[in-house]
Amino acid sequence: MSSNKTWIVGLLVLTSSVFALGAEPVDMGGVTETHEMIPMRDGVKLSAFIYTPPGSGPWPVLLEQRYANGNDPGTQKSFAKLARGGYVTVLANFRGSQQSEGIW
Repeated sequence: MSSNKTWIVGLLVLTSSVFALGAEPVDMGGVTETHEMIPMRDGVKLSAFIYTPPGSGPWPVLLEQRYANGNDPGTQKSFAKLARGGYVTVLANFRGSQQSEGIW
């Protein structure tokens, strides 16, 4: 890769990182979002975002597991909407993807 292309790619990565840091927090309407690292039997921890409805349970749980990022505003709003409907919603990433440990 030429030095100009390398410089441009580096600038794009830096710019997208700066915008991500300055992103507005998502209004989840009283839903609590937590991030947990869930240990597996072999010690590898999977990244999971958990959305809990306001009030006290018990609530049924909906689990989605994926490779893609789950901490973007659109996904947060979708999972919060389900939580407001009375479900604890969990978005876990497969091992080796996003913030999950291990090898994909």
